[in-house]
Amino acid sequence: MVSYNEKHNLNNGENNRDGDNNNLSWNSGVEGPTNNNKIQGLRSRRIRSMAVILFLSQGVPMLVAGDEFGRSQQGNNNAWCQDNSISWIDWDLETKNYRQLRFFRKLIHLRKSHPIFRREDFFLVSNGAEEPIQILEIIWQGLRPGEQDWSPECRTLAFMLNGSTLAEQEDDDFFVMINGNADDSALFTIPAPSRNRTWVCLIDTGRPPPHDFIDPERGDTVECGSTISVTTMGCVVLQSVETR
Repeated sequence: MVSYNEKHNLNNGENNRDGDNNNLSWNSGVEGPTNNNKIQGLRSRRIRSMAVILFLSQGVPMLVAGDEFGRSQQGNNNAWCQDNSISWIDWDLETKNYRQLRFFRKLIHLRKSHPIFRREDFFLVSNGAEEPIQILEIIWQGLRPGEQDWSPECRTLAFMLNGSTLAEQEDDDFFVMINGNADDSALFTIPAPSRNRTWVCLIDTGRPPPHDFIDPERGDTVECGSTISVTTMGCVVLQSVETR
């Protein structure tokens, strides 16, 4: 997803004709392995940002074994016939890429710890102005609160999950900011949490590990109405906590 534009299936013996040609992938600037630190950093950031989107989405996350520590099939997207290092899991990557593995483990722990990420029904939405005012369970926004941008040109998205609306038990609020721009950072304005609480910065994939995922009791406080710059292909997550 982050290291190849095209499939590389020549080793399968079918002149690269097998496998899907539509990978929906981007190599981040260079096809395949590279020693370029800038490209390696971008790939790492993209992996962690996509992991945030996956694990903080509703439904059951599906993860291919080895993705948590950077396993690669060297661009081969149809490796069923390869009983070798192309299809095997390299467990040495668990040690080599331990920072990425830490990030995935913390994401899994976060998801398991907060029922707001594990809903069993659809979000409540309003069908029109004539209905009684209801507390929204998810609030979408563009760069600023109260403004949405669903245009094809838009490469940013933010949303707040309202933890006060859960039927069984209340949970914390979470505000997620995603910047899909490849060239420019994005400046998001922070909304107010649902209750008299304080935002803290939990995740910022623009920061180098281990500062990309900070426990909430040690996270930086973020004021409502302030702005946060989310780097290219980056993701920032705020969590609401009791006011300190």
